[in-house]
Amino acid sequence: MAKTQEFRPNSKLTTALKSEEFKKFIELRQIIGREEYQIIPRIKNDEATIIVEDALKKLKLLLSRARNSLMIWDNNSKVKFKLWYGSTKEESKQIILNRINASIQIANTYTVDNFRAVTPGELPAGSYAGAIPNYPNIIILAEPYGTAGTSGKNSRAGILAHEISHFNAVGITQKDPNSPADDLCDKDCNELEFAKEEPSKALYNSNNYEFFIESFDTSK
Repeated sequence: MAKTQEFRPNSKLTTALKSEEFKKFIELRQIIGREEYQIIPRIKNDEATIIVEDALKKLKLLLSRARNSLMIWDNNSKVKFKLWYGSTKEESKQIILNRINASIQIANTYTVDNFRAVTPGELPAGSYAGAIPNYPNIIILAEPYGTAGTSGKNSRAGILAHEISHFNAVGITQKDPNSPADDLCDKDCNELEFAKEEPSKALYNSNNYEFFIESFDTSK
């Protein structure tokens, strides 16, 4: 087990999954949290806990930057927004601003206690994480979550933004009615093209939301 420490951006903890540590973290949470949707007691002094806490810290930073951009709403803000949402309509901006504000409210209440391990068969194979729309106090983690990077697409913070967007309380992002396990634009779908072709649907696609939030990461 790693000693609890203040996070440093260049820490080895952020460069790669500590697979055995993360596996122990997931397995222990499964043992502790067998009751459905139970909030699991915090596990201290453990590398995976640091991974999750850092992701939460970064998520709050990115959400704050995204909100500021929409509040300023200058040309740079509009260009970035249009890239992921296909328009700069005021009503479109307001939908995403409301979602960001609700995401911030949830993120500000979250600690490692709000995460539990996936149970066998609960999520599609290869999933990083999952959420239950009417249970905004829980995000489900799968072992691959620890392999995600700390910046860029599908980062640890971005994955949390994606899952939070599924909550009813955040203005739920939707699933593909033809494939309920998938988001509106998932797998082989190109989110940028989706924004151009289906801007009204892109507003409710969790990947477009995740990648928009991740676009405010200035890390190299």
